[in-house]
Amino acid sequence: MSLENKLILLIPARSGSKRLKNKNLRKIGNNPLLYYKIKACLNTGLGEVIVSTDSEKISQFSTRTGASVPFFRPKKYSTSHASTISFVLNYLRFLKKKKINYPNYIGIFPPTNPFLKSKTIIKAYNILLKNKKFDSIVSYVNSYDHLFNFINIKKKKILFDHYRINNKNYSSFERTQDRPVSYVVSPALRITKTKYYLSYIKNIKSGFKKKPFNIKNCTGIYIDTLESFDINNKSDLELANIYIKNNKMITK
Repeated sequence: MSLENKLILLIPARSGSKRLKNKNLRKIGNNPLLYYKIKACLNTGLGEVIVSTDSEKISQFSTRTGASVPFFRPKKYSTSHASTISFVLNYLRFLKKKKINYPNYIGIFPPTNPFLKSKTIIKAYNILLKNKKFDSIVSYVNSYDHLFNFINIKKKKILFDHYRINNKNYSSFERTQDRPVSYVVSPALRITKTKYYLSYIKNIKSGFKKKPFNIKNCTGIYIDTLESFDINNKSDLELANIYIKNNKMITK
């Protein structure tokens, strides 16, 4: 099998969700949550959009919306304990079995970040293409809680100064506005060279604990708070509906 210079956009959408039942098909605005991610990925024009699911209902909706569902994800890789990389490796094994050429890159785009824009995906992909020394690109966002505020507790005593940025810590600044900016990784966007996954393709464990991108050779793209907004519970869903009600939804 050979590598082709293209991107596959993978959208994980399993049926089981403990915190918010039927999350991927719950509506925000007039459409199910999954709709917005499929459309955003399709609008990039970068490659085939594939929904990985174990659900007939999600499969039917996905194909109607324009995505592909080449096979049903095995239950083994669809539980709450299954890792993200396990379903990616399962997809690659499917390609191998069907003798379908691997893509050069695989992107993972969860439906739970419905406000991620197509232009952001395109920009991230182009950054990775231009910086071939990196295996992966992930999105990152300003942290709500600054790293310096994190503490440890030992024998009821609060311990400060455990975390540093540029050799500075909590004690280095009196005023919070003088602190260096603190970022966190967002799961909204992750694109990785397929060769990274191929080195693990024989691992069939659903709980395989490897990150779905190369943390040792990774660059990033900054996204704003809206694009990183993550829907995990009913309150998140309500906030998303309020936003859509008061703003024109743009996925491009």
